[in-house]
Amino acid sequence: MNQKRSALTGWIVCFAIYLCCGLPILVSPVVQTLADAYPEVQLNTVRSIVTIPSLMGFVLALPLASRVGKLFSYRNALLTGLVLCLIGGVLPAFFNQHFCFILAARVLFGMGFAMFSMRNAYTTRYFGDDAAAAWMGYGLFIQNACSVVLQLISGRLGDIDWRYSFLLYFVISAALVIAFLLYREPEDRDVPAKPEETKRKKAGLPLRSVIYALIPLLGTLCTFPILSSASVFIHERGLGTAAESSLVASAYTVGSALNSVFFGRVYRRLGRYTVSVGCAITTLGFVLILAASHVTLAAAGSAICGGGFSWILLVCSNWAKDAADADTKAVSMTMVTSFVSGGAFLSSYYMAFARWAGSAIPLFETEMEKTFLVSVILYVAMGVVAAVRDLRPSAGRES
Repeated sequence: MNQKRSALTGWIVCFAIYLCCGLPILVSPVVQTLADAYPEVQLNTVRSIVTIPSLMGFVLALPLASRVGKLFSYRNALLTGLVLCLIGGVLPAFFNQHFCFILAARVLFGMGFAMFSMRNAYTTRYFGDDAAAAWMGYGLFIQNACSVVLQLISGRLGDIDWRYSFLLYFVISAALVIAFLLYREPEDRDVPAKPEETKRKKAGLPLRSVIYALIPLLGTLCTFPILSSASVFIHERGLGTAAESSLVASAYTVGSALNSVFFGRVYRRLGRYTVSVGCAITTLGFVLILAASHVTLAAAGSAICGGGFSWILLVCSNWAKDAADADTKAVSMTMVTSFVSGGAFLSSYYMAFARWAGSAIPLFETEMEKTFLVSVILYVAMGVVAAVRDLRPSAGRES
């Protein structure tokens, strides 16, 4: 059994587990600067330095999760991920004679980032099942808070020299030291599974684990355009420049960070209706964005969207944990986070679909407005389904 940890130690360990999860977009402020520095490289290729980690996480997360706790320990997986992220993060500051060197480093960073698709499994392993829901919320807060602060610093450093933005990845060394000194997992890792658990293992992951991964996937497809294309929406509406668009994108992360802190309390009160309430909150955020005639209202809507989606992601991660047995728990929880990475990578294709589908609806005109309109429809549909159908793992076992 896990020993009780002090609150301070818990927050420090959470920092080590969740820091890297918000760092793929750390270099997004210098994309245009890199495009100017490598004029022979297409802009879409330059932009891939932001999306490559998500792609690697989507492809590698599940194969890795099926082996953690068996071929290697959770602690070793965490340390390996931190080392790969540290090396792949800072390499472009020193080896950048050709842009392909930067891409290779981002692939290496992505391999480490894939290890952090298991972040909720690391958290559950360290804190135990009972406290996992609350600490997953605190971890998401740390992830988003670090992402916002470090992005702002990255933008300032990038104005001096784009290489300095990559040097900022040295912050991972602090998380590496913390994980090496403080992260311990219980000694019962190799306890043989009970006969009934063995039968469940042979049957594979429960269907509900897939459902718990598909819900955040769909949610990410709908909300990630706020992060990736806020500048396009702000330009279409004539609400400001790049500075205003960065405010809208940052507001999403801030809203997600703040709401995630309260997830433990919210889940205890709302239970099965947490997904529905999260969908309702996110829908309200989209409505405010679509109604915005000033950047402040758009930023408020973005923050509300981030807060609502954070509850959806956290409750699905918690249900994925409860739905699986000890042998498949890491895979079940990792599927949720890896599908979020997949949703981020596939969001550009979703935007193309949303523009096509939105053209059949006689509301709004621009491409981003159509995208957000279709997102409203999908979130309403998800919320209704989650309200009518009890999606909790216990409901599935009782039926």
